[in-house]
Amino acid sequence: SLFVANSNGTKEGIFKYYNLNNKNNILLPNLIKSSKLSYFSKADRKYQILILGNLIELKGHKYLIQQFVNVIEVFPNLKLLIVGNGMEKSALEKQVKDLNLENDILFKDKVSHAEVNQLFAESLVHISASSHEAFGFVNIEALREGTPIICTRNEGAVEIIKKNINGEFFDREENFSLTNALERILKNWESYSKGALNSFEEKYDLDKNIDQHASLILENCS
Repeated sequence: SLFVANSNGTKEGIFKYYNLNNKNNILLPNLIKSSKLSYFSKADRKYQILILGNLIELKGHKYLIQQFVNVIEVFPNLKLLIVGNGMEKSALEKQVKDLNLENDILFKDKVSHAEVNQLFAESLVHISASSHEAFGFVNIEALREGTPIICTRNEGAVEIIKKNINGEFFDREENFSLTNALERILKNWESYSKGALNSFEEKYDLDKNIDQHASLILENCS
């Protein structure tokens, strides 16, 4: 039999949970269709960064909000758009109010799949602040639109984000970490955006990678 995982993080978690050892396995990342949207240049995009996902503790929104105090000192007109819903929403809204960031941080509830693609395409940077993430599907959706990523060094992200190429990492506990990562990306945004598009095409584009995935499965099942 063959075990197929979409990342090392997923594989290690499942192997540990089910106490699997030496099982025949391969890693095949998730694949998605290429974008139906036209590419948005930097000039075409809104002056905003985006985090999209459920408003739950492990996603780390509170750390982003705290660090955004320092971000707007350097980028005073930059907005943080928080998209999603969940049990942490009231606490996050209170945090934003307490920090006087109501004009800088915006909340948006449920959006359609088409709207999700649009949000990625029109934002300068996508952020993931999760403490743990086996793969991080939203990250490849961001890459598909040429949107660089800033991410914590969680299990899934280290296999998707390539520092200085398609994104940067940040530390939730270091107050200026987000600001520093944003400075690096926004200073060379076109290069990071190109890197994001290339990363998507090379590893996650369904049409370009499905045959290779199928071949690997057949080779390891024979």
